[in-house]
Amino acid sequence: MADALRQLDDIVGWGVVHDVFDAEEASAVLTLIGRHAAIINEATFGAFFGSLQRILGRSLLLAVARMYETEKAYALRSLPAAFKHLRTYGHQLKVNDREVIRLAFLKLGESISVIAAADDLVVTATLADAFEKRFVVLQSKAGNAVKTLRDKIIAHHELIDVTTLPTATYAEIDELIEFAKEFIGVIGAAYTNVAYRAGDGRFFLSLDAERSTLCLKRLLSAAGVSVSGEGPADEV
Repeated sequence: MADALRQLDDIVGWGVVHDVFDAEEASAVLTLIGRHAAIINEATFGAFFGSLQRILGRSLLLAVARMYETEKAYALRSLPAAFKHLRTYGHQLKVNDREVIRLAFLKLGESISVIAAADDLVVTATLADAFEKRFVVLQSKAGNAVKTLRDKIIAHHELIDVTTLPTATYAEIDELIEFAKEFIGVIGAAYTNVAYRAGDGRFFLSLDAERSTLCLKRLLSAAGVSVSGEGPADEV
């Protein structure tokens, strides 16, 4: 039991968690730069922050692609790897908090009848099935677009017309990240006894990821650029 639990924590707590943090940090900084693009350009910092946007955009895609990667020839720390682990070692995993799983089922639109009567093995397998069902929907569009961009543009500079590739909006990428956070929160509370979510529902990961934007605001302020009242903008 200890080995199965430790490996689950390794996949989720040391794999998916780190990718979620990287993705949220990149997304938060990208959002801040985009929102204040006009005033940044006026201060003649556009070239630097434009480059930063490109770098962070790639970092965001890489992090999301990693957490949605399906295992093939070697073991991974990803969402599909976690689903597989729950099914394979469910008989060795103890459910510590069924209420968390019940709430997850409700969010996913699944029946909660299994929670009351089933043993831990059935509950764990059903949980994996429920999350994977939603995963397949997300992966079929936005997840596939992110993976394709990672494979053909970032990891390999293929000779290809970029306009022919599938695309994902920032809103869709945010949905991929939010799904991963929900899964992490359930695994931490129900199995590994790690608190990823505060009592008010906020994720500690998100709060940590936002620290970079606070530093960036202070940096811009020190450079004489006030971003407190600037409205939405596109790109630098």
